[in-house]
Amino acid sequence: MKKIKNIIPVLALSLILLNGCSSLNVGEGLTKIISKQLGVTDVQALGGVGAILTLAQQKLAKGDFDKLAKIIPGSESYLNIAKLVGKLTGPVNSVSDLAPAFKNLGMDAGKIGEFVPAVTNYASMAGGSGIADMLGNVLK
Repeated sequence: MKKIKNIIPVLALSLILLNGCSSLNVGEGLTKIISKQLGVTDVQALGGVGAILTLAQQKLAKGDFDKLAKIIPGSESYLNIAKLVGKLTGPVNSVSDLAPAFKNLGMDAGKIGEFVPAVTNYASMAGGSGIADMLGNVLK
């Protein structure tokens, strides 16, 4: 019964996202790359990237995070989705703190190790090695 209660909000959010992704500016780009590359659903991709960005936001100086957010379209939406679907409620101070969010998204903690290089590679392609290095240092 508990699994059904957890699935219902995810399904509802999935429908909202599928109908409104273009307005969020999140539906294409990174979400599609992550979904295809890692074999996860769009909701899992959105929540996983959002969880990683939440860690980056908490660990980076505001100006540095703003540079990262500028190269990832829909960064604010990713952060909000991570809070809704991944249920990020407390501080996220390390990569290991992402495990509960990934579990809430239906992924095991091992998937974090796949998301980190995928997001870092995207940051490198979109913003150059400086941004990728900055992000990579936070995600160690």
